Amino acid sequence: MTLGSLPSTAGCIQIYLFLHFFSTLEDQGLVQCLILAVILFLVGFLLLNLLADLKSRNRRLSEEIVYRVRNIESRQLVMYSSIGDWNAS
Repeated sequence: MTLGSLPSTAGCIQIYLFLHFFSTLEDQGLVQCLILAVILFLVGFLLLNLLADLKSRNRRLSEEIVYRVRNIESRQLVMYSSIGDWNAS
């Protein structure tokens, strides 16, 4: 379960409570439940987007690190092979 799904699940429960009370009580719709549900949905949505953004940035940084390490390794391989050619002559 991710961090963003917890507020979204709580928002679903609040919407269920709102609909239940709205259908059983004719005058009172308990608007507080509806407002809380909207707030929880927004928090859940923002957390899901934040986590997705953090994952994508982490992936980009990991790819850049792998690229740089391979670049350094290829330079060292070329340097060692040229040293070996110099010693052979």
